[in-house]
Amino acid sequence: MNIITKTIGPVAVLGILGFGFLNCDAQAAKITGTIDLAGSAQLNVTNLATATSVTDWFNTSVQDATGDFALNGVVALDPVAFAKPWTFLPAPGAQLALWTVDGFVFDLYSSTVVTQNSTLLYIVGSGVVKHAGFEDTDGSWAFTINNTNGGPKARFAFSGSAASVPDGGATAALLGLALGGIPFLRRRLADGAVA
Repeated sequence: MNIITKTIGPVAVLGILGFGFLNCDAQAAKITGTIDLAGSAQLNVTNLATATSVTDWFNTSVQDATGDFALNGVVALDPVAFAKPWTFLPAPGAQLALWTVDGFVFDLYSSTVVTQNSTLLYIVGSGVVKHAGFEDTDGSWAFTINNTNGGPKARFAFSGSAASVPDGGATAALLGLALGGIPFLRRRLADGAVA
């Protein structure tokens, strides 16, 4: 009877500690992967050098998806909904739901025009990617339009990525507790078998 009490006490403590670490990790995971989108955009003017906004989007679709995007049903040619208008100059505030596809939503929080001339408009920025079952995840993105040739529409490319953050060591700590407890438990059982 005394052997059982001596063994159960340390095992219960290890179990409670392990449960505490598991609870730290029970939150939803961050989104990982990349997504590439393309289509046509109509700018507020036909000259890229003086454009300040996208007034409409046409034939927007997924070109490629990896990681959690692909694992959650995003495939090439899926249609993408973009918010309109999207004003990029002067530097805008947040644009909620800049794009939406297959349950993923991208909220734009900041952007910077890197290059803007008559042949190239290149904008980079950051925001948050959201999807049910995942933790909101910081993401970076790039938006590019090449020469419009004076036309009202131009082809654009959008690429974005989301990266997960390490779990802070909770998984390693739990593994360490489990591995560290095995020799302790073995000694306790061996001591009990001898007594």
